[in-house]
Amino acid sequence: MEKPPAVITEQQTGTQSVHISWQAVEKVLVYQVTVRNLSSTIFSNRVFTTTLDLYNITPCSSFQVSISSVNALLEAGEPRDVNYSTNILSAVTAISVDYRCVTSSAVVSWAAVLGATAYRAVAVSHNGTVLSCTSSRPQCQLSNLLCDENYEVHVTAMSNNCQSTEGNSTYFQTGPCPPTDLMLYRECSSNVIVFSWSPNNFSAYYFAQAVDSTGKVMECMTTESSCFFTDTVCGRHYNFTIYGSSASVSEQCNSALSPVMNISTAPCQPTYMDTSTNCQTDVLTSNWDASNGALQYRVDAFGNRGNYSHYVCNSVTQSCNISGIQCGESLTMLITAMDDECSSSLAIGQVAQTSE
Repeated sequence: MEKPPAVITEQQTGTQSVHISWQAVEKVLVYQVTVRNLSSTIFSNRVFTTTLDLYNITPCSSFQVSISSVNALLEAGEPRDVNYSTNILSAVTAISVDYRCVTSSAVVSWAAVLGATAYRAVAVSHNGTVLSCTSSRPQCQLSNLLCDENYEVHVTAMSNNCQSTEGNSTYFQTGPCPPTDLMLYRECSSNVIVFSWSPNNFSAYYFAQAVDSTGKVMECMTTESSCFFTDTVCGRHYNFTIYGSSASVSEQCNSALSPVMNISTAPCQPTYMDTSTNCQTDVLTSNWDASNGALQYRVDAFGNRGNYSHYVCNSVTQSCNISGIQCGESLTMLITAMDDECSSSLAIGQVAQTSE
């Protein structure tokens, strides 16, 4: 009996085709080739070469190749058997990610894998959040990515019920989140406003902006976690916003804008005060100009007599009456504009002279 071929090799040439070859046996011109899968015979015939191309092979299937040498009497000898599986998909390679800052999405690309009919890209954040996308092409888009995250991405090739082994992963970083823990502090005497926040992981710069009630814009760029706004004006309302930016300014990816924070500067100081007296009614009447930012006013009148009397009147308008003033008393007037925390005062020396 003739010996079987010593070496049999198989190579997948397409999604459903396999090329089988074997080492020639001396003085053998014909070979009996049988190919079987788990349930049936795929091919069984005599071959006069040392190669065979099989087509319409079921994807993701295993089969056995048996080759026997046939002698001059057309008798087949003992076969050489080898097992083979189709569509063993290679691991996906050359994975790259193009992160889109504006849309918080990323386009994942990779090298095509022979025999793959679909692909699945999976991105996992450091806290375990999973996002995925599928495609029949070597590219797909991941959406709804979280800010301030490092994602690990791997891609699996698929064909029917088969999928590739996991290959190399790649990593990408998303843009920064808006700064949090926003705080505003105003200094009453100087009207300086301090805007502060908690820094985040991926912001290299912060861009803060203040817009006052007249539309004037002030800006601050910093690598720190606070900005000092010194060019402020009394009695104005200010809206503050901030966003973070990653990388260099030329390659920056900006975070979303923070919620609006607002604060007002201290009320402006009144510029004048007019006081008149009526000795018959012992009433002193004061009028003054409105102060921007004032919620209420306080009028203090200090007498010059022996007991150094002190009179007080509070008002939410620009007028105030003080009763019980003694005739012939010279008074020093003080008008103070106030809001909830700050105040600004104007002192007028000895202008309220009552008469006998």
